[in-house]
Amino acid sequence: MINDLERKSHSLMKAIFSIPNSYDSDEMKMLVANMRNTAVAIPTNIEQGKLKKKDKKAQQYYMVAKAYLKKLNADVEKTKELGIINAVQYKKMESEIKSINEILNEFILPRKSGK
Repeated sequence: MINDLERKSHSLMKAIFSIPNSYDSDEMKMLVANMRNTAVAIPTNIEQGKLKKKDKKAQQYYMVAKAYLKKLNADVEKTKELGIINAVQYKKMESEIKSINEILNEFILPRKSGK
């Protein structure tokens, strides 16, 4: 399952990097650049978690990857609203984000209540 997670996170990263960053607006350029940085952080943290196996450190890396995924999801919404990506790109990215999130949830152990 970890290989599937790595493959999907790399696929999402490639999709984000396929977004052109040739806009006149500095704000749009910055948004796309930030998305790219975020997209790189997701597979990086997943790979670091994989190296740590199933201990607490691995959980931390997976939780960080999940936080970056959440930020990327919000940014994908913004790029859709601003017309930077089209509906087909949006649906593909949203589907990949959802799939990665579901797999990450399986790697993040539920926290014990009261602690």
